[in-house]
Amino acid sequence: MPRIDIKELDTTSVSEPVYNDFVILIAGLSANTAESGGPKLGFTKLYEDVTTFTTDIGAATTGLGFKMAKKLLGLGMKVQYVVYKTKNDLEDVGLESGGVGFWVPFEDKGIYDIRFIVAGETSKTIAEKMIKTAAERGDAIALIDVPATENTVSKIDTWTKALSAGTVTRKNGAIEDAHKYGAAFSPYIKFKSDLLTAYPSVYAYLSCFATHIKRFPEWFAMAGSVRGVTPELISSVSVELGDAANAILQAREVGGSITAGHKATNTICNIRPYGYIVWGNRTLSPLDATKGLTASSFLNIRQLCCSIKKELYRAARKFTFEPNSDVLWVNFENAIKPLLEKMKSGQGIKGYKIVKEVVSGKAILKARVRIIPIEAVEDFDLTVEMTDSIEVSE
Repeated sequence: MPRIDIKELDTTSVSEPVYNDFVILIAGLSANTAESGGPKLGFTKLYEDVTTFTTDIGAATTGLGFKMAKKLLGLGMKVQYVVYKTKNDLEDVGLESGGVGFWVPFEDKGIYDIRFIVAGETSKTIAEKMIKTAAERGDAIALIDVPATENTVSKIDTWTKALSAGTVTRKNGAIEDAHKYGAAFSPYIKFKSDLLTAYPSVYAYLSCFATHIKRFPEWFAMAGSVRGVTPELISSVSVELGDAANAILQAREVGGSITAGHKATNTICNIRPYGYIVWGNRTLSPLDATKGLTASSFLNIRQLCCSIKKELYRAARKFTFEPNSDVLWVNFENAIKPLLEKMKSGQGIKGYKIVKEVVSGKAILKARVRIIPIEAVEDFDLTVEMTDSIEVSE
């Protein structure tokens, strides 16, 4: 008997969107000018490879922003490059009435998914604008270079403490100190592979992040003898800083010359026997007069919070316009639990709780995610005791 068999086989799978979790926003120069048909002031594009980047921006481009971007692309990072012409652009000098400013567009989380904010030049004004941008986003970190002119411990400490980025007010009325969304680094460094260029210390941190994020989660501190080792060997620093300097720059509590509101500076130090490595895991969160260090003081916890906030934002976008029912709540929980479970098992948090809160308005889902973060150890309290006898217990 004749037969005709027609089969349909569906081998497709549900495709999940790919997110750019660790994009670095870098402000830099461009040799390809607007007059020659190249990038103009404010031009910005997400780059993933060195070839496209150098073609667009110009291989002859100078400036630390360009050099850092090129190196970080070579290390596998993604760079959102934005072009400026002079330092005044970064400081919004001459901004016309009604202008939004150089950094303001990057506050938009719907358009730009960025983790770090870096500039090719530095000043107090630039640093404050970068911190404010990161704080307004709530899911990014401004990495601040202390200027090379601040070449003593006292000068570094004074410059960092003088940063005044103010506060941000959320839509629910909550007020946050903007400085916990920034982290300062010093001094400038030179690599053995390039003795002519003094690179900002934030590049040392980012190169460590780019190298070690392949093996460690972002909530591990990118500092110390394991994750603070740069892929390129550092030959020298602009200022030698040791334990005494770090005790001031990364003070734990108020007392003596350390006053309330002190802001920490992470350093690049020669730590025997490891050589020059990133030594510091602090944000710019002001030191509390009574509490001392808090969770907001630690850069690895800021990284952890940024990841949670990005996950919450993505879940909220995914379920926007869905029926506001119990099913939505279950789906929302299930969307964010995998990351929280990963953090719990991966030494990021000790525990968490997702709480659904009561709201009075219409079409609102309100939730609170409580976490118990795990900070990176900094100090050890050890004792060698000499005694006549030792009790051995098994």
